[in-house]
Formats: sequence, structure tokens, C-alpha cells
Amino acid sequence: MRKVWIVLGSVLLLLLLSVGSWRFWQGYQERAILLDRVRQLEGQIAQKELEQQERQQEQQQLQQQVQQLGQDKSQLEQALQACQEQEDFWEQLDRFESQLRTLRRLVPPKVVERELLLPEELPLIWEDYLAERFPSRQIGAEAQLWVLLELLSPQVELAKAWAELYALPPAGFYDLAEQRLYFVSGSALDPLDRLTFVRAYLQALQDQVFDLEEQYEAVSGDRDRALALQALAQGEAALLLQQYQADYMGQAQEQESLERLLLGAPDALRAAPRILQARQHFLYEQGQLFVLEHYTRTGWTAVDDLWGLPPESTEQILHPDRYPDEGPELVDLPALTSTLGADWQIVREDTLGEWLLRQHLEVRLGQEQAEEAADGWGGDRYILYVHQESGEACLALLLAWDDEDEAAQFVESYLDYADGRYGPIPQQDRDEREVEDGFWWAGRAGSQRLRHPGLYLELEEEQVRLVWAPSEELARRVARRLR
Repeated sequence: MRKVWIVLGSVLLLLLLSVGSWRFWQGYQERAILLDRVRQLEGQIAQKELEQQERQQEQQQLQQQVQQLGQDKSQLEQALQACQEQEDFWEQLDRFESQLRTLRRLVPPKVVERELLLPEELPLIWEDYLAERFPSRQIGAEAQLWVLLELLSPQVELAKAWAELYALPPAGFYDLAEQRLYFVSGSALDPLDRLTFVRAYLQALQDQVFDLEEQYEAVSGDRDRALALQALAQGEAALLLQQYQADYMGQAQEQESLERLLLGAPDALRAAPRILQARQHFLYEQGQLFVLEHYTRTGWTAVDDLWGLPPESTEQILHPDRYPDEGPELVDLPALTSTLGADWQIVREDTLGEWLLRQHLEVRLGQEQAEEAADGWGGDRYILYVHQESGEACLALLLAWDDEDEAAQFVESYLDYADGRYGPIPQQDRDEREVEDGFWWAGRAGSQRLRHPGLYLELEEEQVRLVWAPSEELARRVARRLR
């Protein structure tokens, strides 16, 4: 019986173990199924998230494309507007050219070449233009002459003064050498810009119709004659621009713009040396009076005739009634190298002219006396030498006058000038000598840069000889060579 129970217990135990194992296996399978389902769900979730990310990326790309298209549209609209503004700008310039041609009654043989610049490009081209127009060597020689004539302080750097006077470039200009009109592009032009363009276009007309560049080249060896030619060109510009204002812009409203264009920025002009201020006023004011004198006769036809036979001297600009019959007398100077010595180097030989002579006299004489003294000028020639080691200067000036009375009147005034600059000659020397024998005023000592040479003056009939030199002996030798 005990064995039976043992067997039954074993069987029951096996049944229990079998049932537990089955349940465990069933639970394991269910758990595996659940885990597999979870993984499937996780995969589906990951797929959905990936799809969502892709949709978001596509949406972002679409948004970027929309933004880019918007930018492209804006750029195209701006470009279209710029093209329209550029077209409108060109039409403005065309209209201004047409107005000027009608007013001046000139037609260029070919279309004036234009080049539009960005605002930052113009100063560079303007700087190159000024360097070509005012070469340093020429300015250096001019400065030495003007210092000797008391027209410029030795402390002033003429090249710097020129640069400061023209430091601000205009909105545009005409380059004679390139035969091209440069102008800053823009949608609107203020009155000064408009006048600047008209002024530049007038210079282009003068160049094409009257060969302005060739005319300047022809007088390059005669500064006085070149200054007279400039006065003709600038005087015509001043007169024509006034008429252009009155007809197309309103005279009173734009007078300030015109003065700024012709004379330069007021602050820069006031800061410039007196000789540069006087030069600006001479070119535009006296030049305009000269042109107006002829314009009032037969209009622009008379001005065309002036270009066919340009004034030969500043005397004719200052005295329009002396044009064209009273031209300057040709004055020749001999070389002075043999007289001075091999250590002396020529710096410049040129013509002074009545206008510059006036400026020289006005330094110490009143304007009226200076004008009376210079009146009767018939011609001149000067030559300037500098000693290569000491830096001392020797300037010889031979003046020709219309007659002996004019020469004597000049000498009488020049004695006042020389006495004022160097101190009076002792009365005994003045009483014992005649001006035909020559007078000498000793210079003053100083540094090489501030050296003041003495002055020798001699009169012979219609000629006056002036020599600035370090010593009386050298000055008299030079004067004898000029006879």
C-alpha cells in the first residue's frame, strides 16, 4: 500500500511539474509574442518618425525654395528698377546735351563718349587726371618763380595747395586726353550735378568742334598764352552756364551752385594762396567779360570766331578792345649758361604776361597803381636758373613796352615796389645815377629755402631788364648779356 502511495505521489508530482512547465512555456511564448509586437510597434514608430523628419526636411526645403524665389524676385525687381533708373538717367543726360547744343548752336562731329562710374571710382580717376594736368615738375618750377615774385610764401607747398583746392572731385568731368566724359551714375541729379555735367559736355563740344586739346598743345611753351586760352574756354563756360540756368533751371535759385562749380568749394578757395584765388577769378570772371564783349556783337557766331583766332595773351583778355590787332611782341632771350657758369641749371623759360605782372606788382602796390604800371605791356620773356649746390636762384626778365613813356611809367612804379621790398636806395645813389645805368637792391640773408636774392633794374628805351641774383656783379653781367 505504501508503494502505491509513493507511486501516486510521484505521478502527482510529475503532473504538477508538467503543468508548471507547460504554463511556463506558454508564458514564455506569450512574452516572446509581446516582445515581438513591441519591436514591431517600435519599428513602426521609428518609421513614422523618420517619415515625419523627411516631411519636415521637405517642408524646410520648400520654405527655403520659397524664400529663395522671393529673394530672386526682389533682386529681379531691383535690377529692373535699376535698369529703368539707368535708362531714365541716360535720358536725362541726353536731354541736357540736347538743351546745351540748342543753346550753344554747336553740333559735335561724333557722339561724345561717356563712362558712368560708381561714387567710389571717381576719386581715383580724378586723382590721376589732376596728376596729369598739374605735373609735379611743372608745379615745382611755378613755385620757384612765384616765390621770387612774392606771389607765394616759401613755406607754402604749391603742389599741396593745388591738391587741396581741387580735393573734392566734381560729379563728373571731361578728360581731354582720353576724349571721354566721366560721370557718377545715379537716379537723380541735384542742381550742382546737372551744371557739372553741362560744363563737362561743353568742354567736350569745345574739344570736338574747336580742337581744344590741340590748341592747348600748341601754346604749351607759353604760359601766358595758355592762360589766355583757358580764360576763353572758362569765360565761355561761365556765360553759357548762366544762360542755361536762366532758360532751364531758374537763375536766382542756382547762382550758388554755379559759383561753386566755376570757382570751387568756398572753404577750399578761401584757404588757397592768394595767387590761386586770383587765378580762378581771372579765368572765369575776366574770361567771361572778354567773351561777353564779343558775344554782344553777333551772338555765338562771334564766339566761334574767337576760337578760330584765339587770344594771344592775357593782355587781350584784360583789354578786349586790343584783340586781335595788338598781339604781344616776340621777345627772345639768350642762354645764360656761359654767363652764370656750369653749376647753374636752367629751370624754366617762359612768358610772364600782363596778368601775372599785375599780380606781382599788387603785392606791394595798390591795385590801381599796379594796373596802370602794367598797362602798356608789349611782351616779355623770362628765364630762371638755380645753382645746383647752393640752391640760389637767378631770374632774368626782359620786358618790352608799347613805347618809351609806358616803359618809364612802369619803372617809376617799380621803384616803389623795389623800395618797399628791399628798402630804399640811398638818396645819393639815386641822385647820382640814372635808371638807364641800373639800380641794385641787395637781398637779405636767410636759409636756403628762404633766401632772398637781390634785384637789379635797368631801362633802355622801350625795354626794361629785371634780374634777381645773389650779387650785384652777377646781376649786371646777366643784364649785359640781355642787351
